[in-house]
Amino acid sequence: MKVLWILNSPIGQISEVLSLSRSQSGTWIDGAMESLLLADQDLKLKVMTTAAIKDTRKKTVGRVEYCCLNGGMCPRGKRLSKGKLKLWTEEIRAFGPELIHIWGTEFSIGDDLSREITDIPFVYRIQGAINAISKYPNGNLPLKRMRKKLGFFAGLKLYKYKKDARFMEKQAEIELSMLEKSKAIFSDNEWALEQYRMKLPKLRVYYDRLPIRQIFFDNRWKAENARVHTLFCLAGRTAYKGLHHAIEAVHLLKEEFPDILLKIPGTIDSRNPKWLFEPSYITYLKQLIAQYGLEQNVVFLGKLSQEEMAQEMLGSQVFVMPSVIENESATLREAMVLGMPVVSSFVGDIYETVIHKENGYLYRYEEYEMLSYFVRELFLNPEKAIAMGNCAYLTMQEKYQNQNYGETLVKIYREVLA
Repeated sequence: MKVLWILNSPIGQISEVLSLSRSQSGTWIDGAMESLLLADQDLKLKVMTTAAIKDTRKKTVGRVEYCCLNGGMCPRGKRLSKGKLKLWTEEIRAFGPELIHIWGTEFSIGDDLSREITDIPFVYRIQGAINAISKYPNGNLPLKRMRKKLGFFAGLKLYKYKKDARFMEKQAEIELSMLEKSKAIFSDNEWALEQYRMKLPKLRVYYDRLPIRQIFFDNRWKAENARVHTLFCLAGRTAYKGLHHAIEAVHLLKEEFPDILLKIPGTIDSRNPKWLFEPSYITYLKQLIAQYGLEQNVVFLGKLSQEEMAQEMLGSQVFVMPSVIENESATLREAMVLGMPVVSSFVGDIYETVIHKENGYLYRYEEYEMLSYFVRELFLNPEKAIAMGNCAYLTMQEKYQNQNYGETLVKIYREVLA
């Protein structure tokens, strides 16, 4: 079987193999690839993406052919140009896949390609769930408040958020168009699947479960090894990840816990000159930190390997996930596999993993006061934190026991091709 994977941006192994800039997010793709190749020893895989690079880059490693086109970023809410569409189709035809698997519907690439290539089945793994995300334009950022706080140039750049909201609405329409032409979609939760099946009743849906890297199963969180009053958060440079709410919560807790520390993977650095290239949201985060005097209480850790992520989590007292909308957060699940106590916004599919007051705390995403309240509860009641962490650990052990993601994926591919 010859399968083509299409990634919307360079994440995971392809960025390393082709010497591309690697994002902090998307490390789950490595485990998925490893599991698939183990499940079918005869499978040949090509992984394609695109980036703003001078020339197309290719490299074959074992049974995997990696390719990054020099086509710039994937467009959202609009069509590929004819030249870029030709670039994609020629590369795909040269490989000759039996099936095309697109990771995510956040960009229009799938709709463009499926209109051009009608003799090869397309399947999608739901990641961003744009029809849901589009209901929360720009992560519900307080644009009026930001306009008052930001400087002249950063304030001018706020027009981009209104433009992005329009593209997101258009992408929601394109998403339904591409799924209507697809042979199947899959995810590991009802929230990501059933909202589409309700709109497209004939759509074939499959349940799978992305693997979690072994490093997290091999370690276990212990309260005595964690720095007190330390929070570990998920990565994110967009408002959808809710970092501004996490910073607000830290501000509310600082008077009672002066040594509180919020650790965030990734970076908020931008190209110079910052007045031109720095996103207004990043400027807003920096201003919040400065306004509340949190320079010593909020730290961005830079890009972390899986091993470094695990160690940073093990050294933290509580995991917090303040997302405005979320689908199968890998970082949240990794924290729960380690047995960490977690506080998460009640959004997307989270209710299928976190049970309020049993294996974690849940709160409405905009109510950062409740985020701070539940964090305070765990700080002041370490025995409760340990019990919740143990419950989280058992939840994830049950979910992932006897799981083989690669075998599940191969089964889906074969049923689609039958």
